[in-house]
Amino acid sequence: DFLNIYSVNKISPKIFKRCVNLKGANIQSEITEIPRKLFYDCNILKKVILPPSLLTIGESSFAYCTSLKSITIPNSVTRIEKRAFCDCDSLKKIKIPDSVSWIGYAAFGGCKSLKSIVLPQNLEFLDCCTFMNCSSLENCVLPSTLKEIHGRLFFDCIKLKQITIPPSVEAIYGFAFSGCFGLTEVYIPESVKKLDYLSFGSCLNLTKVKMLSSLRSMANSAFGYCPKLRSISLY
Repeated sequence: DFLNIYSVNKISPKIFKRCVNLKGANIQSEITEIPRKLFYDCNILKKVILPPSLLTIGESSFAYCTSLKSITIPNSVTRIEKRAFCDCDSLKKIKIPDSVSWIGYAAFGGCKSLKSIVLPQNLEFLDCCTFMNCSSLENCVLPSTLKEIHGRLFFDCIKLKQITIPPSVEAIYGFAFSGCFGLTEVYIPESVKKLDYLSFGSCLNLTKVKMLSSLRSMANSAFGYCPKLRSISLY
């Protein structure tokens, strides 16, 4: 039921994939990577202890671990690869240390119980769809190191109420906040030069948008299908 790993320098991918009776794992070896799909679809896995030597959490390594409620990522980790925690339905909280500079495609996509997340202050790259379909997510603090908000980043985060776009962001890409029904107001800072197609589409309760006139490009339907939108202030 509970796995202990000691004195191992490297683990191959998929070793514990779909181990349906595995409830916990304690990794205390000096590995630097959780390999691809290591615990993929271990659907009763509830607790994982990661080693302080870890640098990378690999692709889909914890995807579909639907019983995993929380996990602490060590301060040594610099990369979280695509779909690493995708569809972890029970994941309510996660602390991402400031050592992490790269988060891949849909890393937390479909984590339907995740309510809030604070991203690392040294984050340089946040790929598209990272929080797509996180239907309980209410707020997220974006770091001031980000230059782009990639497509579908918060797509269908229906409870997202508050988002602060940092003054470092230069472009907001397609469907980034589309389907965020909880958003009522949005402030777009001076640094943003481009709003892509449906970047705020179908935000059904959005009533007010403030943005600076420095915006150079606004795509068709950037605010499409926002039936309550009454005010767009340019200044």
